[in-house]
Amino acid sequence: MKNARVLSKDLLVDSFKKVVNERVQFTEDDVQDWIYLDTPKSIMVVAITPDKQLILVKLYRHNIKLDVCELPAGGAEHEGEKVLEAAKRELLEETGYTSENFVDLGKYYVLPSETNRWVYYFLALDARKQQEPQYDDLIEKYFDMSVLQVPLDDVSTVKDAANVNIVGLESLHGLALAREYLDSRSVSLSVSSLLAH
Repeated sequence: MKNARVLSKDLLVDSFKKVVNERVQFTEDDVQDWIYLDTPKSIMVVAITPDKQLILVKLYRHNIKLDVCELPAGGAEHEGEKVLEAAKRELLEETGYTSENFVDLGKYYVLPSETNRWVYYFLALDARKQQEPQYDDLIEKYFDMSVLQVPLDDVSTVKDAANVNIVGLESLHGLALAREYLDSRSVSLSVSSLLAH
């Protein structure tokens, strides 16, 4: 595949999420269509309040016909916008919360073979409500989006998260990254306090 040659590239659907068809020559006798979603990078924020409440958005996802809870997320689509700026903007727009303490949790590839999208994850510690959400796109305006808080301890496992309707892999992955970070911090703080005595 690394040595495959793209013979042509056609845009099948031209929207925010583009559908692309590439004619790919794998060998001299083997030419195939490779269709995928060409989507902009996105961000996802695990926002936690000072009293250890997880900030979630509840919304209706038309493609699966369900109401679900997810981490605040969105596209880093503004020209010249850095991913951290996008994370801060999306958190404020979707939830009305802000934070002065963002932690970069890394970037991860989504849906292999179906898209070229990367998700950048951030942890927002000590998140505080600053304003009401500013719903600006189709999903936010028309799919009953709302903000809710769940005690962080209530979503310790995937099963716990599913019990509060967090069933999307991207949100579950973000929670796992945040738990890993927070657990490593509590271990290092415990070791530091032991060494200080």
